Amino acid sequence: MIFKIRRILFCTAIAVAVPAIASQDEAEKTPEQMAIEADKKLGYETINFDDFFLDAKKMVGKKVSILGIYSNKSDRFMSNYMAAVRWHSAKEIINGANIPLITENADRDSRLYMLNCNQKMPIGCPFVVRGTVNYLTVTNGFGASWKEYGIVVDSIR
Repeated sequence: MIFKIRRILFCTAIAVAVPAIASQDEAEKTPEQMAIEADKKLGYETINFDDFFLDAKKMVGKKVSILGIYSNKSDRFMSNYMAAVRWHSAKEIINGANIPLITENADRDSRLYMLNCNQKMPIGCPFVVRGTVNYLTVTNGFGASWKEYGIVVDSIR
């Protein structure tokens, strides 16, 4: 009789422990891992700056999410703070570290955050851009235009 009760308790303990292990894996995910999964569910592929600069031509029309530093000085997205500092001080573009953004169609909350970005952090604000890769026409303050691969922003996180 004691053997039977132990076996029932043991089987019950295993049945209860298995779901706990599955939820433990979920609990071990970082907020960023969960955000990447959410982006994926929305159709965005998470990329980095190297991916963008090596494959932008093939990515035209593709939805992507990418982490970087936003500078509202000419709506540029930088790979790191050093690139942002060089862009702010001398409008110097470092190869592979600077992506133009079109932000006018982004959701309102994203546009508001980007509008206030330089007041909060003068060099730039770190966040993830979600948008579509496109071949953009970029125009500088003197009216000169050129084509460059960039991202049309849908939202940020």
